[in-house]
Amino acid sequence: MKTITVTELRTLLGSYLSKVRSGNKFMITERGRPIAMIVPIRGLEMKRARCANSGKASLPADFWTLPRPKDPKGLALRYLLTERDVG
Repeated sequence: MKTITVTELRTLLGSYLSKVRSGNKFMITERGRPIAMIVPIRGLEMKRARCANSGKASLPADFWTLPRPKDPKGLALRYLLTERDVG
């Protein structure tokens, strides 16, 4: 992970964002101290960010770590598969 200063980031923001899109990670420092990291987002995080940005969804930050509801008879899955088959 490359370390860059706040000043360098401000000056070359577009260039660094392009590198992040390619998978690079950067540690941002201010007066020699780390203050932030810029990392690419992938998978579910990317989908969640797109939905939130478009206003389609808003989920709490810990949503994906919450326990799943119990459905011992499998009714939710059965309903979902029926809906998918019916259209």
